[in-house]
Amino acid sequence: MPTDCLNRVLVASTSEIAIELLGVDVEQSEIQCVLPSECQGSGLTLKIDGHSYEIGIVTKRDSSQQISKAMLGLGDDDEPLEDDELLDAIGELVNMIAGRVKGKLSDEGGVVELATPQEIDLETWSPQGLMFKGTDFEFSIFITSHCTVS
Repeated sequence: MPTDCLNRVLVASTSEIAIELLGVDVEQSEIQCVLPSECQGSGLTLKIDGHSYEIGIVTKRDSSQQISKAMLGLGDDDEPLEDDELLDAIGELVNMIAGRVKGKLSDEGGVVELATPQEIDLETWSPQGLMFKGTDFEFSIFITSHCTVS
């Protein structure tokens, strides 16, 4: 499957989930390079017609707080969430977006399988993909090919 097609589906799926779950419109912008120690990330393997791709989200910790609190119905006055709670929430967001991608591609006749979200090793991650900004947060979402066929 061509990456440009996957990116279009990814953009549409991300925008839909942001509106439905977070109640905000997101817009694409340029990726901001940040230090791995300032970020958190979660990703999963997406298999489409036997080809493996990685889909994931990387975000600064303050954006993780905003996104996670919005997902949980918490406000700014609520206590900050712990790192493991933030990672769980970002993993769930990746899962929801990947599920939407799966639905769209399956509707077009593709065979799509999802793996369980895992923490991204940010020491080896390089800024890539699509950057989205909401009112109070920003995140990078990416899809890359593993170039494997199973």
